[in-house]
Amino acid sequence: MESKSDLKKEIKSYKDELINLKKSLNELGSQRSEIHRKRKENSAKIREMIEKVQSFRIEQKTIAERLKKSVADKESLYSELKPKLDELAKIDATLDEIKRKNGSAVSIDEIQRRIESLEYKIQTDVMSFDKEQKFNKEIKKLKALLPQASEMQEIFAKRRALIKEMKESRNKINEIKNSIIHDRDALKAIKKEKIQISQEIDKLKEETDKLKEPLDGLKAKLDEANNSLNEKISKIGNVSTELSEIITVEKTDRIRHDEKLALQRQEQVKEKIKRGEKLTTEDFLAFQNQY
Repeated sequence: MESKSDLKKEIKSYKDELINLKKSLNELGSQRSEIHRKRKENSAKIREMIEKVQSFRIEQKTIAERLKKSVADKESLYSELKPKLDELAKIDATLDEIKRKNGSAVSIDEIQRRIESLEYKIQTDVMSFDKEQKFNKEIKKLKALLPQASEMQEIFAKRRALIKEMKESRNKINEIKNSIIHDRDALKAIKKEKIQISQEIDKLKEETDKLKEPLDGLKAKLDEANNSLNEKISKIGNVSTELSEIITVEKTDRIRHDEKLALQRQEQVKEKIKRGEKLTTEDFLAFQNQY
């Protein structure tokens, strides 16, 4: 059996090892907590990015549907514009034909003003018969032009209305074209953003996967340290039990030794009493202890 001194030294050694083990456990625990924190942080970022991608998909679908409708509307407007262009070409051809036959086109208002001017001159001016006849012929000729001028006026009015409709259609087409350009640019930007986010997600997943190996290593080290800690605690318990037994034995031996000395002292006092010798204070105390 080891001596009490050796056992105390052994306990102290184990306790020192326990302190170091606890320190190692704390350090390993801190490292594990940091890895868990990083993994949790990465997972939160990945979830946030996935939600953002899903939001982009919804926006992408909305823009794509709007873009499809815009393209269809543009084609529809072009389809409506084609007959109007053909009709305008026919109107212009008709006007050119009228001008070719009758010279430059004159409006009804100009003809009316000219007729009124000639009639006024006939009524108010003093003129020869020949001149009056000349004015009457011109008036007759101008009146003959009125139906044709009225027809041209209607054609011009129709042409103006048609050009106005075509201008409105072109404005709508330009607006739709701008909208299509804007939506296509938006889709490109979303696609680019989705690719960038996907790359970031892959990067975070890779980083998170790489943390698994050191985390497993730390777990193994923590298990080993815990096992060592429990082993040292068990050894301290065993050595403490052994030391306690030694102390108990020593204490029992000391009590027995003290009791033996006390009995011997009491016998000595009894002998002194028999001899009639004077007793000291210590003798009295020793004698009283037997009771």
